[in-house]
Amino acid sequence: MKKYIKIISILFILTLMLTLSGCSAKRPDFDTKEFNDVAVVTEEKKEGYTFIGYLKNDEENKTAVLYLKGAEIPAGEYEIIYIENKKLDSTNGYSYPEIPNEGLTFAGWYETEDFQKGTRVANTTNLDANVTILYARYITFVDACLVAFVCMLIVFLMLALLWGVVALFKYIAPKETSKKEVAKVQNQVVNAPQKVFTIDDIVDEDMMVATLVASIEYRNETHNNVRVVSVKQIG
Repeated sequence: MKKYIKIISILFILTLMLTLSGCSAKRPDFDTKEFNDVAVVTEEKKEGYTFIGYLKNDEENKTAVLYLKGAEIPAGEYEIIYIENKKLDSTNGYSYPEIPNEGLTFAGWYETEDFQKGTRVANTTNLDANVTILYARYITFVDACLVAFVCMLIVFLMLALLWGVVALFKYIAPKETSKKEVAKVQNQVVNAPQKVFTIDDIVDEDMMVATLVASIEYRNETHNNVRVVSVKQIG
C-alpha cells in the first residue's frame, strides 16, 4: 500500500507542476493584422510556417476565438497564428497550438462556445469540415488544482481496488496450499504400511541386551506390562 501511495504522490506532484507551468507560461508575441470591415479569412504566407488562422483573445471571459481559413471574421485587430512546418504530419494532420494566457491554464480547443456540450478538437483529423471557428478554453489555477485532485482521487480509488484484489488473492492462496499439503501428509500417514517389529529386527547381541535392560527398567518404573515396539541402532 505504501508503494501505491508513493506513486500517487509523485503523480500529484507532477500534475501540480504541469498546472503551475501552464499558469505561469508567458504569452508569446504574435504578428497582428487589422480588419476594417467584415472579411473572409485567407491564408497568410510566412516562410517555414503554415498559416492556422486569426486569434482574438478574450482575457475577461477566459477564452479566445480562432478564425480558420474560410471563416467570416468581424472587423478588429487579430493575432496571426502559425505552426512550424516541421511539426506538420501529412498523414495524421497536426495539432492546433496551445496558446497560453498569463495566470490561466489552457484547457483545449472546442467547436462551440458552450464548453460543457461542445466537441473538443485535438487536431485537424477530428475537426468537422464545416467548422471554421474554434474556441479556446482557459481555467484558473484553482480550477486546475480541482481537476488534478479529482484525477488523482480516481487513480487512488483504482489503485486501492487493485491492491484489495491482490491482497485478497494473497490471503486465499496460502490457505488453499496449506490445506492441500495437510491432506497430502494425512494421506501419506494413513496409507503408510505399518511394519510389525519382530525378533529379526535385533541384529546383534548388544542390541538384544540393551533392549532387555531397557524393557526391564521401564517395567520396574511403571509396573506395567512391557512390549517392545521398535528398536533403533545408534552409531
